[in-house]
Amino acid sequence: MERTEIESLVATDLKKRGVAPRRADDFAERFGRFASAARLADGNDAFVAMAEWGRMIDEDEERAISERFVSMLEQNRALGDAFADGVALIASDASAVGLFGDSGIPSDRSFVTEAIDRAMGHVLPVPRDDHNLSWLMLRLMQTRHSREAFATMPLERFIRLLRIMVPDDRPNMWSRVRNSFADGMRLLAARVTAQGLSEALRSRSHHSQVSTSPFFKLSRVTDDLLAARGSGDEMRSALAAWRKILGLCRGEMAQIYRNLETDGVNVDIVYSLTVITICLDRLEQMVAVIEAPTFEIFAQRVQKMLSSLIDATHRDRSISDLISTNVQMLHRRIVERSGETGEHYIAMSKREYRQIWLAAAGGGFLTAFTAAIKMSVTHAELPLFVEGFLASLNYAGSFLLLQAFAFILATKQPAMTAATLAKIIRERKGHERSEEIVEFLARISRSQLAAAISNVLVVFATAFAFVFIWQQAVGHPYLERHAAQEVFVTLSPVNSGTIFYAALTGVLLYLGSLAGGWLENWSMYHKIPQAIREGGAGELVGRHRTKKAAELYTRNVAGWGTNIALGFLLGMTPALGKFFGLPLDVRHVTLSTGMLALGAASLELDLFNFAWFMRAVGGIGTMFALNLSVAFAFSLLSAARAYGLSGRELFDIVRTLGVHLRRSLRDFIVPPRDEPEASAHH
Repeated sequence: MERTEIESLVATDLKKRGVAPRRADDFAERFGRFASAARLADGNDAFVAMAEWGRMIDEDEERAISERFVSMLEQNRALGDAFADGVALIASDASAVGLFGDSGIPSDRSFVTEAIDRAMGHVLPVPRDDHNLSWLMLRLMQTRHSREAFATMPLERFIRLLRIMVPDDRPNMWSRVRNSFADGMRLLAARVTAQGLSEALRSRSHHSQVSTSPFFKLSRVTDDLLAARGSGDEMRSALAAWRKILGLCRGEMAQIYRNLETDGVNVDIVYSLTVITICLDRLEQMVAVIEAPTFEIFAQRVQKMLSSLIDATHRDRSISDLISTNVQMLHRRIVERSGETGEHYIAMSKREYRQIWLAAAGGGFLTAFTAAIKMSVTHAELPLFVEGFLASLNYAGSFLLLQAFAFILATKQPAMTAATLAKIIRERKGHERSEEIVEFLARISRSQLAAAISNVLVVFATAFAFVFIWQQAVGHPYLERHAAQEVFVTLSPVNSGTIFYAALTGVLLYLGSLAGGWLENWSMYHKIPQAIREGGAGELVGRHRTKKAAELYTRNVAGWGTNIALGFLLGMTPALGKFFGLPLDVRHVTLSTGMLALGAASLELDLFNFAWFMRAVGGIGTMFALNLSVAFAFSLLSAARAYGLSGRELFDIVRTLGVHLRRSLRDFIVPPRDEPEASAHH
């Protein structure tokens, strides 16, 4: 049939079905080019032009015209054959191996190289690749709406369209795609084998021998399944063998994930696990297509598989998906390490609540001396780097002593505890989850409030006592008049950048907890405790001592990492701000309280300004609110990302919290009267 005749038939038929004449003529011209194309490039361009025509109309009209188009092809045999001719050109000349076996599979290139390549792909023009069906799918389904429209197309309509595209009188029309389908399965199985047998995963699985690993056997049973297609009993036997090996592969994956809890994880392991998961899921989808018992079920599974392949093709170009894929599991492990540490900062009983008051009192006592040293370093007029470095050592040393004596600093709590909260959210459902969330939030709130009040009261009293003893010993106040008055100004929330600096300090507190989780994960991955336990030092000092040292390291490495990182973040940020001329400083509630007490105690009564003092006290309250809330918010958002929580789930948490705050505010401030003395949790 000539192209003009095809276009005339299409235009006439569409007009009869209610399509506007101009639109009908436009589509007929595109359809004619597609049906009469002699080259693959022309056929691809015409097919894309037909898809673009559908994107130029509204959704309701698009659905109606889609139904009319399928009906037209069914009722007019000549047009149905013409459409099949255009599809046959693409099916016979294009390869689908990349679509089935490569699309959506993470690259083994470095993260930075892959990210740069994807970024350039959004800036530079994409070269033509007409013989690759993945490239055609990318052009056909450019928008999210087009992908959703295909995925939600009524099954009945898709079955009818598929019957037109797979005519009974052309049995060999799709032979190349079938071969590509089989090669895609072989590629996926080979990828699973390669990643599953890597040293990093092999050492964390059940099977130490390559020959017994289900990852090794998967390629063979996949070949057997492909060879047995359509042969009755042999096919059923091959399917049973394939599914058995698939189940064993899933079991190995579960074992590897369990071992990561103690061994740690890095980006290479994330890559391998991600590749295996995607490949196994797709293989399972493809096998479901092979064994479809009826054409209707076959069509349903093909539609689902094509929809996932189209999404995978677009993910290959997504920078955000690359970041999410490579970082999420690593992030989750770091968050979980911080979360485990955070559980020690939550009072689960009245006895533990009293212990928090005592431990925080110790933290306040120690922090008063930390603040005194900080003031001396700040006013010594040292070079900026030296000032920042000494301040960092002061903070880090103080935080390490807090850890050693099991003292508590209130503002370190929220960054630790939000991860534990996110874990509860993921592991509980329904009413049980809501109740546990509220109870946990109440415990966090009253634990933090108790620690903060104890910190502030004791640091204030200790600083006053320190200045009094200092003045009795040396004959003059600890701070000069100008330095003491400057403290009042810098802590005021209306006369300085205290509000911004307090929020920035909350971010630094969060980053410090993240650093501690990262260090513990890194240590477990590189087996540092094992190296300490089994190293050569054991010959000199005794194996029992190296064993104790390894246990000590394992228990404390996350805390050491957090404390040292936080010390340098707090100490170097102001120095870097001065060096670069940026408004960077820190306002830590407990440390600032110590500085305020030192300043107030160093001023004589006639120089003391009560109004400025009260402004500084208001600044302390601002710091308390922002230090806690910002650190907790960042940690919760981080944990939510690591655990895959949706925005709706986060909103539900906030809504539930608001309801219970209105109902029982007291529970968020002090423990309930009937709370047990012993903690069932511990």
